[in-house]
Amino acid sequence: MQFSASIEFEEIPNLPSADSISDFVAPPPEVPEIKFRVPSTPLLETDNIIRFLMPHQALIDQIQALLLWRRPVQFGIFVFLFESILFFIQFTGMGFFPFICFYILILYTLKAISFKYHDFFASVVFPPVEDRGSENETNRIFTLEEIASFISVVGSRIHTFLLGCKQKADDPTIFGQIIWITFLFCFFMLAVIVRTFPLFFLFLHVIVFLPGIIFHPIVNPHILPYLQRLMMTIAPKIKDE
Repeated sequence: MQFSASIEFEEIPNLPSADSISDFVAPPPEVPEIKFRVPSTPLLETDNIIRFLMPHQALIDQIQALLLWRRPVQFGIFVFLFESILFFIQFTGMGFFPFICFYILILYTLKAISFKYHDFFASVVFPPVEDRGSENETNRIFTLEEIASFISVVGSRIHTFLLGCKQKADDPTIFGQIIWITFLFCFFMLAVIVRTFPLFFLFLHVIVFLPGIIFHPIVNPHILPYLQRLMMTIAPKIKDE
């Protein structure tokens, strides 16, 4: 006896190729390009900056007159007190928490003294700034418009840099994370080797002495090309959008 059987094979559809499979895979999200512009955020618009600085114009003028060496006697007294406080901090070797307490103590002491002897300080020590300097003087008292324009440009550059840093930090690839690990490690080693106080000391001295040196009528013409080059580095292409 013979048995015969017929087997029918169902036709299998063509498998998708690699190219067709890639059509169903979502492409990686495009990283938006960060471009430098002034202002980079509405907070850095000159009108908003002027509106914020306007109530403090008298204090800003006093700070400019002090740091631009237009009041040498007051600046000398300020430097003496400034250096004495730093020497006391270094001599006592106070840590972070004692430093914060010491800072608050000085702040409230100065506030109490200025409140008690406000008329004396306002009329004798820090009288209203009348001699603002001419337009040709490099160490003149700058207007709020000039200050706001400078803050807008430099602040926009810093804001753009921070946006770029945030974009790099959000990079999930190993390459993006290695960059930040290396940067933080180098910063940590710098803080360990140099210590905190020398960095703090250098930073404060740059703030106190550098403006008077840069804008001094004798020094400024010699360093003006370097300042212009620095500004071109900070803001190579300024465009309002």
